[in-house]
Amino acid sequence: MPPLARLLQRYIIGRPVPTPDFGAARALVSIHWAVVALSPVFLAFAGPGIRRVFCLAVGAFGLYTAGLQVCVARRRPGCPWPWLIRAALAADLGFVTALVRLHGGIASDTYHLYFVVVGAGAALFGLAEGLYWSVAADVLYALAAWSGLVGEEDYTALAAHSAYLFLFAVALGILVERERHLTRARLKTQMRLDALRRAHRRLRRQARRLSRRAATDGLTGLGNYAHFQRCLERETLRSDRSGLPVSLILLDVDSFKDYNDTFGHPVGDRVLRLVARTVRGAVRAGDIPCRYGGDEFAVILPGAGAAEAAEIAERVRAAVARIPGRLTVSVGVATYPTRARSRQALVREADQALYLSKSRGKNQVARAGGGLGGSVSDGSGAGAGRA
Repeated sequence: MPPLARLLQRYIIGRPVPTPDFGAARALVSIHWAVVALSPVFLAFAGPGIRRVFCLAVGAFGLYTAGLQVCVARRRPGCPWPWLIRAALAADLGFVTALVRLHGGIASDTYHLYFVVVGAGAALFGLAEGLYWSVAADVLYALAAWSGLVGEEDYTALAAHSAYLFLFAVALGILVERERHLTRARLKTQMRLDALRRAHRRLRRQARRLSRRAATDGLTGLGNYAHFQRCLERETLRSDRSGLPVSLILLDVDSFKDYNDTFGHPVGDRVLRLVARTVRGAVRAGDIPCRYGGDEFAVILPGAGAAEAAEIAERVRAAVARIPGRLTVSVGVATYPTRARSRQALVREADQALYLSKSRGKNQVARAGGGLGGSVSDGSGAGAGRA
């Protein structure tokens, strides 16, 4: 690589352009056909003495382009496209040199076709090879026009034309390579953004799974104690804003310790899962059943008053009582803000109602204040004897 090209590529551009492939060869064939199509324009301005030679040159160039088209159309996988393109550019330089020689030398306008060849070399192979093609074009142009140089002005014109070709190769090579590097950078940035989006979606899914896992009791599948506290705080604040009541049900599996002692802890775990599934099926769609701890469960009833909460609690008690195996639960119900003025007071009132239900024989529903007002709903009389 020439020192100038090395400096420009190091401090202005960066990395070299990729090697030309089949797409570059196809584009080069299109340019060749464009030159063949423009040849009659030059033929119109050619002198009578050179028209025949010019036509032969154009015909030979057309046959050469057709052969190049056949090579590209076959699209052989192992074809050395870079060297095929270099051979095509070398033939183009020879063709343009012949046109310049036949069309007037230094005074010929066909000199501008050198820019097409040099530009193609710079665009396809980068800055360094573009400089080589410009030097080759300058040498061939000087040989074609040398015999027609008669004065100092002709030598000046030759030097200026050569400098134009060289500067054109430098400018185009820099522009093409910078554009390719910007395109490569945009593609890399887009790929990294896509990777970040995928990672973000994956992290969000994982965060949702972890959030659900952190809020779910592993044994029963209901909300755990932390989830219960968060939901109860949220519902009491919503009750303060809307003025609607919120009720709380606390229930405890009667004589659960006897199940564990008699049948073992695995059976006790199955009992808890069965009770949890029954509670979930007995409450409303918007209610929030949770495992409060051990064999105790809690259900938050948004928008339910004391009477409606007692009905739902009785439905839960009756559903559990229908489970085979003589399972029963004792239930306590409290309502915010009727019987409690804070979240802690609501839990305390529901717990006192649950204790009242236990003390009156189990398998019952007791409302907060039932010890004073007698608001205790006894289950079926026979069922009260289950313990």
